[in-house]
Formats: sequence, structure tokens, C-alpha cells
Amino acid sequence: MFDMLVWDSEEDGTNAMHKLMTELSDSPVHDMIDQSTVSWNIAPVEHFVNL
Repeated sequence: MFDMLVWDSEEDGTNAMHKLMTELSDSPVHDMIDQSTVSWNIAPVEHFVNL
């Protein structure tokens, strides 16, 4: 399964990931996730238009 979230910058994505893991750590949703199977990959996406 993949979830893809898009932010304006790599920094915004990294900050959101840390926020999710710290501020929502007591969420019932986190209890349903086997954290050992989670892999965070944050990468910039570049889009080029050749006219």
C-alpha cells in the first residue's frame, strides 16, 4: 500500500511527518499500524515543461 502526500517543499513534508508522529502518536489510527512496516520516503518532485 502506498500513500502519497504532496507539500510545497521537502521541508514542509518533513515537518508534517514529524508533527504526525509526535502530535498524533496517541491516535487510535496509530494503534492499527504496524510501525515496523512503515517506510518514510521524502523526496522533491520536479516538473519540467518543454515548449
